[in-house]
Amino acid sequence: MKASRDFKSRFFVAIIILAFNQLLLISIIMSKPGSDSCEELDNIRAAVERKDPVVREAGPIEKERMVREAGPIDILGFDDTAFEDNPNKKDQQAQKKANYPRIDDDIPDAQKDRNIEVPQQNPQNLPGELPQGSVDWNGFNRTEIKNFRKMVLNQTRVSTHLYTSQKNVPLHSGLTFFQSNLTVKIMRGTFQYLPRHVYFPRKPYQTCSVVGNGGILTGSGCGNEINSADHVFRLNLPPMQGRFTEDVGNKTNFVTLNPSVLQNGYGLLLEQENVSAFVQAVAMYPANAVIYTHPFDHRRYRKPVYRAHKAMRDSEQVVRWSHPDFLRAADSFWKKVFHLTEPRITSGLLVTTIALAMCEETHLYGFWPYRTAQDGRVLAYHYFERPISSKHQLVWDEAEMFRLGVLNNRHHKMGDEFTVLKSLHKKGILRLHVDKCEERS
Repeated sequence: MKASRDFKSRFFVAIIILAFNQLLLISIIMSKPGSDSCEELDNIRAAVERKDPVVREAGPIEKERMVREAGPIDILGFDDTAFEDNPNKKDQQAQKKANYPRIDDDIPDAQKDRNIEVPQQNPQNLPGELPQGSVDWNGFNRTEIKNFRKMVLNQTRVSTHLYTSQKNVPLHSGLTFFQSNLTVKIMRGTFQYLPRHVYFPRKPYQTCSVVGNGGILTGSGCGNEINSADHVFRLNLPPMQGRFTEDVGNKTNFVTLNPSVLQNGYGLLLEQENVSAFVQAVAMYPANAVIYTHPFDHRRYRKPVYRAHKAMRDSEQVVRWSHPDFLRAADSFWKKVFHLTEPRITSGLLVTTIALAMCEETHLYGFWPYRTAQDGRVLAYHYFERPISSKHQLVWDEAEMFRLGVLNNRHHKMGDEFTVLKSLHKKGILRLHVDKCEERS
C-alpha cells in the first residue's frame, strides 16, 4: 500500500511539473506584444505547413528566437544584423538540400530518353589552345531543341524563380545565399521593391542572341546580325556604343551585372566619380532593359549590389535580383547532365540556360576561351578594355588575363564549358558563332 501511495505521489508531481513547463513555454511565445509578433508567428506556422526544414525541426523556444533575432533587409542600409547566420549547421544543410531540385533520379533518364551526348573532357585540350575539330554548322534541330528546353524548364525552375518576386519570396520568408549557408529574412522594406511575379514569355521568342564579351568579337562585323534577333542577352554591363556597335550591335533586352564587375570596375561604388561612371554605363542601355544582378549570391556582394540599386533608382531600366534557388538549380543541372566539375558555372552558361528556356533559336556570340582565333589572329581577353581581378589586384596584361581568367581560374573551367556548348551546337540545339559574320553575308 505504501509503495502504491509513493507511486501516485510521484505521478502527480510529474504531471504538475509538465503542466508548469507548458505554461512557461506559452508565456515565452506570447510575451512579445503587438500585431507584428502575431504576424511573424503566423508566418512560422505557415512555414511549418510548407514543411520548411529549418522551422519544422526547431523547438518552440528556437522558433521564437528565430522570429526575434532575424534582422530585416533594408536596401537603404547595410547593417550587418540584417544578415543573420543560421545557427544550426544541421538546419543549414537541410535547408540547402531542400533548395536543390530533385534531379538525381530524373536527369539520367532524361539523358537516355533524349539521347543527350555527354562530352568526355580531354585534359590535353587546355583552354588557350585551339580545340580539336571544326565547329561546323548543320542547322537547328527542332526536336532536339524542344526536348532540351523541356529539360531546362523542368530542372532549373527558370520560369518561376528566374528572379525574386513577391510570389516566390513571401514576406518574412528566408533566402539562403547561393555560395554560402547564410540565410536572410525578407522584410517589408525589401519586399515592396520586388515585382509581384516572374514575367516569363508564354510563347518562346523565335530568335535570341546571347552576346559574350570575348575578344573574338573584335572585327567580327556581327552587330547587325545580333540586333536582328527578337531578344538580345548581354553579359556584365559591356560597352556597346561607338566603335563597338559594328561588331556587337546595340540592341539589349537583358543584361547581367555581376557584383565582381562592380567591385573591379567601379570600386564598390564608394567614390562619387565611380558612381557617376556606373550611372553613365547603365544609361547606354535602352529603357525597360532588364538589369539582372545577384545580391543573394555571396554575402560580400550584397553591399555593391545594394549601392548599384540605389544608384539606378532614377534610371529607366528595370532592376531584377536573381533568386538563389534558380542559381543553384541551373548550376546543378549542367554539372549533373554534362559532368562539369567546376565550382560553379559561368555567367555565360547561366544566361545560355535562360535563353534555351525562352527561345526557339539561340545564337551565341563572343564565346571563345582561346588566345588564338581559327584564322590565326591573336585575341584580346575582352572585345573592350576591362581588367580582371586577382588577389585584390587589377590585371590589365592580356596574356596574364588569359592565364588567370581561363587557364588557372579557380572558379570556372571555360574550356570544359565550351566543349559542352560545342556538343549542343553539333546537335542543333544552339548555334555558336566563332567566325566573322561579314564573311557569311
